[in-house]
Amino acid sequence: MPLSREKCIFRGALNYFAIKRAVLGSCLTLTSAGIPMIFQGQEFLQRGWFKDSEALAWSQAESYGGILQLHKDLIAKRLDLYNEGDALTGENTEVLVLDHEAKILAISRHANGRDSFVVVFNFGNNTVYDYPVPMHNIRENAQLVFNSDARIYCDDFGDVGHGYIAEGQIVTTIGAYACLLFK
Repeated sequence: MPLSREKCIFRGALNYFAIKRAVLGSCLTLTSAGIPMIFQGQEFLQRGWFKDSEALAWSQAESYGGILQLHKDLIAKRLDLYNEGDALTGENTEVLVLDHEAKILAISRHANGRDSFVVVFNFGNNTVYDYPVPMHNIRENAQLVFNSDARIYCDDFGDVGHGYIAEGQIVTTIGAYACLLFK
């Protein structure tokens, strides 16, 4: 039976905010330079302490199929499986925005100065509207290629996230505890 991308069940410790923060942590890990490492089962929100002596609760892969798909999509972007650009494979990272008050971090990732991605993170629990991010190596036709707040990953996510180009910047709106990836 194929996994449902929309399914996302909130139970106990795996409430909305816990899931959003877990997803944001995965986004940070999978879009940063270096070799990304996640714990086994993290991609479908395996609960409990890490124990290699216990089997994974594979039933959670069905309950959190959308979160699993989110991880697959990020890994595909990191490995450039769809020929969108190899920027996430390189070591080069430049901090574009570090705004403690708004809780926004924006980085540029590029490989050997060729393709570039801008990754915007919202570490706050509120949507941030019309936030300007310098484009740095992004063409005027930059487009949003990933939104961790998309409802395709969880019905209860806000589906907030977009951006447009204005005066050499990406002006973005980003949901709470979310990540946007622009190419």
